[in-house]
Amino acid sequence: MNYKKRSVCEFIITKIDHIVEHIIPFFDKHHILGSKHSNFLYFKRASYIIKNKEHLNNDGLGLKEILQLKGRITSLTQIRLWIITVLYYFFYYFIYSKKK
Repeated sequence: MNYKKRSVCEFIITKIDHIVEHIIPFFDKHHILGSKHSNFLYFKRASYIIKNKEHLNNDGLGLKEILQLKGRITSLTQIRLWIITVLYYFFYYFIYSKKK
């Protein structure tokens, strides 16, 4: 990402294991406040469904549950903003906690 007036970091996650082992425990410990907390709970549940490969079952129940969870977050824009916010706080914490 290129921004001329501010420095920006890009944090890329390529494995569901990283979400389950690092991102989710971080936000279980450092709670998100407000309406984003319920979105985190939906994200957390969907992550565990994917981690356990329940979304690949022939009965389709895992996939159906993920779609229901996604539907609870009202728009794709909100999903993107929520993920960006989550990653921002996660990354911010690690940058500034190591400087102290």
